[in-house]
Amino acid sequence: MMDISQFKPVDFAAVAPPKRLEEIRLGEKIQQWEGSKIPEGSFVLLGVPDDRGVALSRGRVGAAGGPPAFRKEFYRLTLGVRGDLEKTAIWDVGDLKIAGTQEETYLGLREAVREILQQGAFPILIGGGHDLSYGSLSGFLDVYPDGGVLNVDPHFDCRLPEGEGGYSSGTAFRHLLEDGILKGPRLLEFGFQTQCNARPHFAYLKERRAHLISWDELSTIDIASRFRQVSEKIAQSCEALALTFDLDCMDVSQAPGVSAINPYGLMVPEALGLLRVAAENRKLKYLDLMELNPACDENHRTARLAALLVFSFLVHRSKF
Repeated sequence: MMDISQFKPVDFAAVAPPKRLEEIRLGEKIQQWEGSKIPEGSFVLLGVPDDRGVALSRGRVGAAGGPPAFRKEFYRLTLGVRGDLEKTAIWDVGDLKIAGTQEETYLGLREAVREILQQGAFPILIGGGHDLSYGSLSGFLDVYPDGGVLNVDPHFDCRLPEGEGGYSSGTAFRHLLEDGILKGPRLLEFGFQTQCNARPHFAYLKERRAHLISWDELSTIDIASRFRQVSEKIAQSCEALALTFDLDCMDVSQAPGVSAINPYGLMVPEALGLLRVAAENRKLKYLDLMELNPACDENHRTARLAALLVFSFLVHRSKF
């Protein structure tokens, strides 16, 4: 069982949804975890308010505020006009308490994700810097050693260790590969942009036989269909899949509140289509949305987008 002392409970007063006649909000439905076993088949929200990795990679700091910003927008959504989420069990374990070192935080996150999966639940992680996916995906791969990882991101995030401790937001997948936890043919780098990455990192991933789908390719085809095609191909050799979605894959016009703004990225319909495809894949067992940065988020636009993306994912996943 997870140790409740490792988590900070949700500040419900700060995120409580407005009450209106005939309207039930998600915040009234979501169950706050108090240390009991989480029922099998539930979805579990987990916040990780840490952006030390972003600072080490010289990104725009502020993603430590991502989890409460997400909850404030997510909790206010309804259950859907067709009762889409009325029967969907959603729990919130709160925010992982950030340890003194990044390594200790990754270890705590690894244990939390492993425990959630072992209870038969589906973790949905809200960050925080993308380096945190090193810890959470390690937990996923502890449970599913032959699992695959789908990274939707303009960046490879496979730089050599950099900064204090070597764990910047640009190193997560390099660490997973070098640790031998993740095998190259089970990694998808979806939507990478050539101007955001270096030639040695491209060569490194090619040598590891990772699946690399460039933004140049996606800009001329149906993105959701291509994602379905390649994710289903990877799924054939994997017992489970994890999707990590860095919000800086979104166009800056759609998502200004991220650690690294993107002048040419996904539009909202494209992102919703991609997440719908992911939700329909029964091998998918994990989702994270990373680098939500409310310090740079005009009118809470990116937080609202993140809430919409998770809501849409849950609606489509709940149909299966």
